[in-house]
Amino acid sequence: VGKSGVTASVAASFVESLEANELLK
Repeated sequence: VGKSGVTASVAASFVESLEANELLK
């Protein structure tokens, strides 16, 4: 996995966390 792959995974996790926070509001 290259750097771009890692960044994509981190970005996806970050987005999911934001969505989860929105659902908790």
